[in-house]
Amino acid sequence: MKIFFVILFFAFPALSQQFEDAEKFACSKDAKPKVREYFEQLEKETKFINECEAKWRKESLEKTGNPPVIIAGGCEWTNNGCPRNLVKPLYPEIAEKYGIFGTVTVEIVIDETGNVIYSKAFSEKTIFYYNAEKAACASRFSPKRYCDKIVKQRTVILYHFIF
Repeated sequence: MKIFFVILFFAFPALSQQFEDAEKFACSKDAKPKVREYFEQLEKETKFINECEAKWRKESLEKTGNPPVIIAGGCEWTNNGCPRNLVKPLYPEIAEKYGIFGTVTVEIVIDETGNVIYSKAFSEKTIFYYNAEKAACASRFSPKRYCDKIVKQRTVILYHFIF
């Protein structure tokens, strides 16, 4: 029996910094311009998000006298950037045959409509890369909104391939 565990990180963790070949990991030919644009404007968009969050925290503190309560990911209380359809990857036949298991980290970029436009897998188990990237590209999310602006989001999915 194959078991999959999927973990999402809704933050901006330290992700791969080599964006020269970012288009290579675009989910489709149509997504390539969006991926290029995202990585070209990454610094500007990250600054906007940080400023928006700082403003929100300040306003919350002024209104209530307390810092805002933040629930990891926010999916428990809002649908802002949460998964709508998280696709499970196929377990490769060769891995199943030889009892290979492991975890794959997939860096993804989600566009303003909730479609994954970029997925890049990395870990020590390359046998799972293709299926993990393909599943990530097929997944869908709700749009992420900051300060009344819908933005692209960058996050990580961990796929645990356990046999």
